[in-house]
Amino acid sequence: MLAQKSDFTFLGLNIKGAIMSKIPKKVAILASLLFFITSCAAFKPFLDKERASKVKRVAIISFEVQQKQPKDAFMISKLGETSARRGDSKELREMSQKMYDFLRDRVMKKTGWKVASRNNFLNDEKYKNLYQKKMTGLKRVSMTSENTEIVHVTGILDNANYRSLSFAEKVSLAKSVGANAFAEYIAYQEIHQGYSLGNLTGEASFQMTNRSNLMVFGFDSEEPLWRVQNIDGEKSKSSKDLKGKKSVLEKLSIIGYESSKSSIDKTVNYYNKL
Repeated sequence: MLAQKSDFTFLGLNIKGAIMSKIPKKVAILASLLFFITSCAAFKPFLDKERASKVKRVAIISFEVQQKQPKDAFMISKLGETSARRGDSKELREMSQKMYDFLRDRVMKKTGWKVASRNNFLNDEKYKNLYQKKMTGLKRVSMTSENTEIVHVTGILDNANYRSLSFAEKVSLAKSVGANAFAEYIAYQEIHQGYSLGNLTGEASFQMTNRSNLMVFGFDSEEPLWRVQNIDGEKSKSSKDLKGKKSVLEKLSIIGYESSKSSIDKTVNYYNKL
């Protein structure tokens, strides 16, 4: 993720500068409108059916979940064991792995493509070596908002380190597991804890939502052959409805996975709608 600048340039014009200069206001407004339209178009679901028809096997070589815990109306963000809500915790790793497997299953069923499994990557020397190099010790991380944890799948590159690779390197990784296309997925999860005095002690219940972004690439172009972005799933059930005594991390793992299902389903279903 890149930090946004307050100025932007379109058709050679600095829009903020244009508004503040002697350039006619109508021109500046028109340029702003065109920028808005083209920005919206960039998020519109897209499928190149001709290129997609040539895909036999896909490798999801990058997967990341960004889980955000916003402050409630009282500006409190305590959720019990907050210090333990880490992207590398066992519970959140289990959540992301289930999400990865669910995405893989849905892509296979909706597209008819074969999709490399996590074990294919864990057993591939080229991918394993790159993973160790990129994901251990000091490593790149995505830029996130306050109180956001980045969760990735054990053995799979996260978004920041995936994007540090050249296109040729991504193609090489996909080829190493027998694929002729590769994919990246990133989810944005948000915890909805409402507001109550329970937030002071971490005993308040919460719900979650998941936003999915999926892009699939062939080896012939750096432009995706399938792109579906910013697809929101339904709000999950409340953590208070979970049966049995569970830690906050266990609740986050269960609710997080459940919230991702409708988002992933809606994302992949676009394959038959485009």
